[in-house]
Formats: sequence, C-alpha cells, structure tokens
Amino acid sequence: MAGGQGPRPLPAAEADTVLRIVGDCLAARSLHAFREGVAEAFARHLGYRHVSFFLGGDMAGIFGDEAPLVVGRARRMAPAYIEHFRGMDPFAAACGVRVPTAPVPLSLAQCTQGRVMEHREYMERFMFRHGIRDKMVIALPGASGAAGIGVLAEEAGAFGVLDQARLYALAPHLAHVLALHLQAGPLRPPGAGRLTGRQEEVARLAASGASTRQIAAALFITENTVKRHLTAVFAELGCQSRSQLAVLWHRRAG
Repeated sequence: MAGGQGPRPLPAAEADTVLRIVGDCLAARSLHAFREGVAEAFARHLGYRHVSFFLGGDMAGIFGDEAPLVVGRARRMAPAYIEHFRGMDPFAAACGVRVPTAPVPLSLAQCTQGRVMEHREYMERFMFRHGIRDKMVIALPGASGAAGIGVLAEEAGAFGVLDQARLYALAPHLAHVLALHLQAGPLRPPGAGRLTGRQEEVARLAASGASTRQIAAALFITENTVKRHLTAVFAELGCQSRSQLAVLWHRRAG
C-alpha cells in the first residue's frame, strides 16, 4: 500500500531533524524504551504530542494490541478504542484490503477515500468526540513483528506534504530499529521480559501505594511520564490495575 503520492525531497533542516529523531530512537535499550523514545522524539522535534504505538505479530495483529503506548489525547482515547472501535478502524480496513509490505505512512484521507459513509460512525463517535480531526499511521511491517505508530491532530487537514515527507523519511529507519529489538527478543507474552531501571522505580512505588503525583515528586519526573512508565509496566507484567501490580510485585519480591 502506498502512502499519498510518494516521498518528497526534504529540506536540509528537516533531514537533520529526521537524523536527530533516529539518533534518539537508536539510544533505546529495550523495546519499551524504543516506544517511549519515539513518542518523546516526535513531541520534541516535530511537535506531534498525540501519539500511539501499537505492536503485533503482523500488521493485522497490531490492531489487537491490548496495551499500546499512548500519549496526549491518544491516552484518553485508548480504552474506547480497545473496547468498542478498533473493529471499525479505517486503517485496519485499509491494511486488510492491501497489507503494507514496506514501511510507509498512511493518511486518514487515503484510508477513508470513497468510504466516508462506511466510516462515519468511527469518525463521529470516536475521532470527533475526542477532538481529533486528522491522523496518520506509520505502518512498520517486519518478519519478526509489526508496529503502527499513529500521530493525531485536532485540526482537519493538519498533516500536509511536509509531514508526509518527514514520515516517509523516518519510516525505514524506525522499521530498522524495531527489527533490531524484535530480533533480540521476538514479541513475548506479558511478564516474560525485564523492566528498565526507571520502570522498576515507578512500579515499586506504585505497588507500595504511592499516587501518580507522589511518584512524580519522588522521581523528579512529570505525572505524564509516570503514566507512560506505568503503561509499559502493565504491558510487560500483564497487569490491568495497580492492585494487580501490587500483588504481583510483592509476590515477586518475596
């Protein structure tokens, strides 16, 4: 599946931005850190503050991810998406018709073209209700697993030619870094991996009953960063709540 009309040449300054993002992502030492790094780099360098990062065994499988990394408005949207709307996702429908075989950005306009009425409920009850009017997804298919990185915007038509060019340039590099992490350890069931040092600290405090605000103050990080780390911890350990985390953590410590 092609995204838009193909890649556009990037101005030198934009090419440097792409290289900085790739450098930030290469510094990640784990798959979870890579996901977090992508979201942080997108916000820092591109101003994309509403980001989702779904993983799966293949492109069809990413839409079944129960614990995606979600930032900004995407965080508030995730429960409704997982519970009610992922089966209506126009990006899933587009990938079902023609599965991407190479890293490529897909636009909302492209995936809904000629099917506006078919996707009306998804757009009105899910996207618009959450204040989102535009979206792009970077499809990252691979032999060891796949990912979909979504960037969302509150304005219709927010993503233009420059955004397309940026994401085209980034897509193969992000796919390469993803493949390195998956080859080091293919997608595993929750609980099979290890937490990063920061995730360990957040998990320990959360398991002891500390609130998000208390954890943020103790570790000198923002509350949003605490929430992102907790999302990663829940995904890694297979928890659905802080109470489950507390039980598992104390069992692990004992």
